[in-house]
Amino acid sequence: MAHYPCAIRVTYRLMRAMAVLLVMLLSALGLLILAARLYKYAQERKPQPPVASVFTPWSGPDARQYIDSLRTGDVALRMGRGTFSRMLAAFNQRDKSYSHCGLVVVEHGYPFIYHCEGAEGDNHPCIRRDSASWFFAPSANVAAAAVRYSMADSIKDSMPLLIQRWRTRRPVFDALFDLNTDNELYCTEFVYKVITRLMADSTYLPLSTLNARRFAGTDDLYLNPHAAFIWQVRF
Repeated sequence: MAHYPCAIRVTYRLMRAMAVLLVMLLSALGLLILAARLYKYAQERKPQPPVASVFTPWSGPDARQYIDSLRTGDVALRMGRGTFSRMLAAFNQRDKSYSHCGLVVVEHGYPFIYHCEGAEGDNHPCIRRDSASWFFAPSANVAAAAVRYSMADSIKDSMPLLIQRWRTRRPVFDALFDLNTDNELYCTEFVYKVITRLMADSTYLPLSTLNARRFAGTDDLYLNPHAAFIWQVRF
């Protein structure tokens, strides 16, 4: 019984120390939150460089000349400035001039490019719709080109509907580059499948082979008897 007052005093001191520590922790947390809010406030009011200074669309008389020549059914090609673009172009077995591609659809008099773009693990729909001036932007590309196929106008006119059907399916990017999947696509696979299905002929376009695996290379879309360059530009 004589030890109880001592134990009570120790417990009281321990509880008081814990209370002081808790107050200190809460104060520190409050200071961190305040600092984060002040930083966010400062960043929101910090002058930001205009987007155009980083990524600018293709414009000017020369650009209009090339862009105005595009027609529904054309294949748009570009070679990006980044390392990833060079890696993609390196997979081409015959010509490594271009790393990305898309299909042209003229809407209300202006050409838009439908193309498949994404990254590994990206679960967002991969089919994008960009204006030609943005797709070919010199700030992001070192080269651009357009290819036209010798197919009937009636077939080309049905391309927009098929593209919209693909978009409705909401495919994601195919990081495995597997031609056997329709719910996952990579850029050349998208173009290859739209064109061959419009033609109802899976052999209409050639395929490349690497390590016993078949895939659609960017060069396969223009190094074939049905395609001819309309123009090629280097920036």
